[in-house]
Order: sequence, then C-alpha cells, then structure tokens
Amino acid sequence: MKRAQRGMTLVELIYSIGLSLVVMAVGYGAYASFARADDVERQREQLNLTAQNAMGRIKEDVRSASAIAASGSTMALSMAGDRVEYRNLPRGSGVERRARHGRCLFKAVSATFSRSGGGVNVSVKARAKTHGRAIRVDLTSFIVPRA
Repeated sequence: MKRAQRGMTLVELIYSIGLSLVVMAVGYGAYASFARADDVERQREQLNLTAQNAMGRIKEDVRSASAIAASGSTMALSMAGDRVEYRNLPRGSGVERRARHGRCLFKAVSATFSRSGGGVNVSVKARAKTHGRAIRVDLTSFIVPRA
C-alpha cells in the first residue's frame, strides 16, 4: 500500500486534536475578554445615562424654584404651589425625588447638595461593579435659580 492511501497515524491524530484545542482555547479567551469589555462599557453607559437624567431633573427643579434649602444628602425646593424634596436612600441605592404629585427614583445614584451664593452645588455620583471592575460616573454642577 502506498503512504498517501493509508490515512493518519494515531500520533498524528492526537497531535492535530491537541493543536485544534489550543487554537480554540485562545479563540475562546479572546471572545470572553471582548464580551466582558462590552458588558463593562454597557454598564458604564447605563450609569452615565442615569446620572445625567438625575442631574437634568435636579437642574430643571432648581431653576424653577423660588426658595431652596440644601444640606448634605437632602434638598428641599419651593415652587409655585408645590414643594419638591430630594434625598438619598440608604446604602447608596438611589436618590428619591418627592413632590405632591408623585415620586421618582433614580437607582444606583447618590447626590450631595450645598448652598453657595445664589445657587446650589450639586454632585451626582453613580457606582457599580461588573466583572470585578469598579465603574464610576461623577457629575458636578453649580445651578442658579431663574427666579
């Protein structure tokens, strides 16, 4: 029989299977790394959006307020015929906005408020942990009422 017609030996077969396993392991490692990076980036985008939504709502309320009381983790605003309060929930689980017509919760966000001159210093922070990586978004703004 000629060598070309005999097929593969057992050693050649084991070698080719081993080489295939090494190539697949490297490919899977790269895929898993990209998938984790995508999860982290998606979580960062979500935190950034939540922090921006909270800051946007706070800015809107402060700009329409006629009186402001801010201290640490709470802020009370008086508006035409309404009162709005912001406060941090326990263990950094979110910021609650309470008004006569309802409440709103910004999850995974914390805020600090302080009066300064004619306005309010507002700091909104969002934090999470994904795949062992700490993700943090910090927004700070000085807001002056329009009234």
